[in-house]
Amino acid sequence: MSKKVLFASNNHWESPFQVGTHEIARQYLDDGWEIAYVSDPISPLHILSKEKDILKARFKNWKSGGIQYSNSLWAYVPY
Repeated sequence: MSKKVLFASNNHWESPFQVGTHEIARQYLDDGWEIAYVSDPISPLHILSKEKDILKARFKNWKSGGIQYSNSLWAYVPY
C-alpha cells in the first residue's frame, strides 16, 4: 500500500509564491509518497487581482479537473 498525503494550501502548486507547504510536499515526494495538493478556491479577489497570469493558471487547473504533474503529484484549484 502506498503512502498518501493531502495538502491544503492558500497558494496553488504553480504559484510564483512557493511557501512552506510546497517544500514539505517536495520532501514527501522525494520519500516516495503520493501527494494531493489542493489550494484555496478561486474567489472574486482573484478575479479582481492585477495578477492575470496567476488567475489564468488557476482557471486552467480548475477547468481540467486538476493537473497530474507526475505519477505521485496531483494538484487542484477549486472554483
